[in-house]
Amino acid sequence: MCGIIGVYVVEKERKELVKTLIEIYKNQRERGNDGFGYAIRGRGVFKRERFTDDYSSFMSLILDLKDVVKDMAVIYHHRLPTSTSNGVKFNHPLTNCKENMFLIHNGIIWGYREHYERLKETHKFETEGKVSTWYYSYKSRGKTVFVRYEDGITDSEIITHYLEDYIEEGKLKEGIRKMSKEIDGSYAMAFILSPKVERRRRIYLLRHSNPIWVYQDKKGNTYFSSEKPHGFKNYYELGQGEFGYIDKSGYHKIMIIKELKYEERYEGYGKYESVWEEYNNSRLDDELSEKVATYLGRGEVFRGVNVFHGSKHIILSVHYEIYERNEEFLKYFYHEDYGNIILFPFKKKGFLTFMKKLKALKKQKEVVR
Repeated sequence: MCGIIGVYVVEKERKELVKTLIEIYKNQRERGNDGFGYAIRGRGVFKRERFTDDYSSFMSLILDLKDVVKDMAVIYHHRLPTSTSNGVKFNHPLTNCKENMFLIHNGIIWGYREHYERLKETHKFETEGKVSTWYYSYKSRGKTVFVRYEDGITDSEIITHYLEDYIEEGKLKEGIRKMSKEIDGSYAMAFILSPKVERRRRIYLLRHSNPIWVYQDKKGNTYFSSEKPHGFKNYYELGQGEFGYIDKSGYHKIMIIKELKYEERYEGYGKYESVWEEYNNSRLDDELSEKVATYLGRGEVFRGVNVFHGSKHIILSVHYEIYERNEEFLKYFYHEDYGNIILFPFKKKGFLTFMKKLKALKKQKEVVR
């Protein structure tokens, strides 16, 4: 799960614009705070910047904008890593070989390594590197926490390379339609194109199943975000398979893609079509996440363990490698496999039972590390 934010600015004072973006970010911060970045396109400007902390990202954005911002597209991303760690190399926005687009993505691409093996013959991946496991530490509540990651490529980069040639040939709509049929996952994305391939300034939006909200302020500046924020009117939520764009006149729908690649096994949770969609509309519980991570790691806390409150479930998200290290215990609980992460949807009573057993197991020192 990640957060995507953006705005097409008709006209707005710089400090007021950044303040609004920060407020939107704070409203959905639980979607990710391990990796940040933005991209802008304005008159004579097409650039991106990536960071490992939010403060640096917003300070840099302020410096990149003029006192009064006019006719400019801005996209911003904050990340909860699933395929790679929080490193500038792996964070969004992402691009491709020709650097004809900057993309931000919320969700996950299933089977992305299969697409990578096919595309790498003719494309160079910027997040590509030797698959390695590494650690870093940080302070949390007076304790030193050790974090473990395995790096390879960022799954989202599959999208930029898939669309690369279609963009060069002026066939973006065709590329989006084919990609939506062939790439499996749960996602929402936004991207801007280089002025070398498109003269018009637009922010393109595509929703698979993860939410995207669009809204305007009183001055006609059009925003989008993963969460519905406060203080705006005339909200619009993109439908499943909806592809459109934002320009200086507002939001415009291009098409609805009905033939989305979406496996049947992820369907069937009443209001939500999948556990994954409920997960993407849930709220992170930092305190419970740290407790479960501590129990599973016997003091070695992993960022790959998170607890979320959904509409019907308490959802435990565990990176696949952590699951493998604790499989003897975790395999007895119902779960859904989503590529690099495994989701455990619990009813409240079931979660309490899980916590009691996990706590007892920790005391017995039987959890596999």
